[in-house]
Parts: sequence; C-alpha cells; structure tokens
Amino acid sequence: MTKLSKNTNEYSSSRVEAFSDGIFAIAITLLVLNISLPENAAKIGINKALLLSIPKLEIWVISFIIIGGMWLRHHKLIKQITHIDSVFLKLNLLYLMFVTVIPWLVSLIVIYDNQPMAITVFSGGITLLGLINLFVWIYLAKIKKVLSEEISNYERNMTLINNIIYIFIALGSIVVAYKVNNSWALYCYLLNPFLDHIVKLIYKDKQINTVK
Repeated sequence: MTKLSKNTNEYSSSRVEAFSDGIFAIAITLLVLNISLPENAAKIGINKALLLSIPKLEIWVISFIIIGGMWLRHHKLIKQITHIDSVFLKLNLLYLMFVTVIPWLVSLIVIYDNQPMAITVFSGGITLLGLINLFVWIYLAKIKKVLSEEISNYERNMTLINNIIYIFIALGSIVVAYKVNNSWALYCYLLNPFLDHIVKLIYKDKQINTVK
C-alpha cells in the first residue's frame, strides 16, 4: 500500500522499487525475442544454423548486460534515497519509459547489423537514459538533498563520475560504429566496469594523497 503524507508529499519507496523492477524484468525478458534461427535453418542443418546465430547471441548478451547494469544502478539509487517526492516519481517514469524501448532499439541492431545508423539510434537512446539518470542523481544529491547521510562524499562523487563515463561510452560507440563496425561498437559497453574500476583506483589514490 502506497504511503502518502499530505505534509511531506512522500511516497513509499517499496512501491516505486517494485514497479521499477517489473519494468526492468519485462524489458530484459523481451530481449530474447531478438534471437531466432535463420529462415532456412531446416535446410542448412543445426551446426550452420547455430553458427549463423552467434552474432544475435552476442547482441543479446551485451544488451542483457546493459539493462542489467541499469537495474543495478537504479536498485542502488532507490536504497540510498531517504524521501521520495512527486518530482522523482515523474523523472523515474520518464526513465522507465525509455527502458521499455531498449528491446526495440536492440532489434534495429539485429536487423541492420551492418549499418552504423542502427548503433547511432541505439546508443542515442542509451545516452538519453544516461542523461536522465545523471539529472536524477543531481536532483536527489544536490537540489533536493535526500540521499542517506551514510553515503560518503567519495561514493557520491564516484556515482556522478560513473554516470558521466557511461554517457561517454555510449557516444564513443557511435564513433566506433562508423570508424570500425557495429560489433566493436557494442563491445565498447563492456568497457564500463573496467573504466569504473580504474577511475575508483585513481580517485582513491588522490584522496589518500590529499589526506597525507
């Protein structure tokens, strides 16, 4: 049951989290619809059919990782919020609206696997999601200031930096699509955890040196 206070205009985080999880679950499940055997699979045999299906499986795995990463960040964010207001609810709905489009964006890459425009549209959508997520973080952390006091400045800054890195990865994938090909453009998204780790190490070292 949603809890609403007339004075503070606060909403239940559990309801928001449950609804959001449902959207992510549906979006990530729909990705599998982009996997299909070739139309002439019965004629060419199972071995060749499976071989020809590898590119689609690669796209499915990477897109699954992308949505999975979004869910992890969103789940972590909900747990860090102390108060939820109507503005956040609307921003969250906007974010989830674009999450539901991801399976369709992935289908463009599957169908037009050799056309950079497919990656441009896909990564354009991911960039937009990244910008919305960045704005949500700024709203919660800087404007509304409703993040838990248990979150250190280091964690706050790292979250902000990670959001920015994700946007640049999406934009960089578009460049790679035109300069190399769509497959390498998708692989760019796999760099995200490694870049996050490198930035954490650099930022932590700077903090240690500053303290000294």
